[in-house]
Amino acid sequence: MVDDIELANIKKTGAFRTTPGQFEGKQFVDNLGDAQKLQKKFSDFFGGNQTIVKGRAPQSVLDNASRTPFSDIPNGTAITVPKSGLPAIKPKF
Repeated sequence: MVDDIELANIKKTGAFRTTPGQFEGKQFVDNLGDAQKLQKKFSDFFGGNQTIVKGRAPQSVLDNASRTPFSDIPNGTAITVPKSGLPAIKPKF
C-alpha cells in the first residue's frame, strides 16, 4: 500500500523503492485482507489516497526477508524486504 507520491514513482520506474534516508528495506503484507486493513488505517491516520499495489517476488527474495508482527494489523505480519531485494519484485496494477 502506497501513497500517491510513491504510486507515481512506481508507475514511472516500474519498481518498488525505499525512501532515501528513511528505511533500509520495504514492508509488505502477504494477503489482500491485511492490505485492506492497513489501507484503511493509513487513510484514517495520514489522509489522502492509499493504493494497494500487488507485487510478485521470487522465492529467493522472500527467503531473505524478515517476518515480524505488524502492530497496525491485528494478528498481521510485516514482510520486510531488504533494499537489495526490491528490484526483483515486480509491481502489478
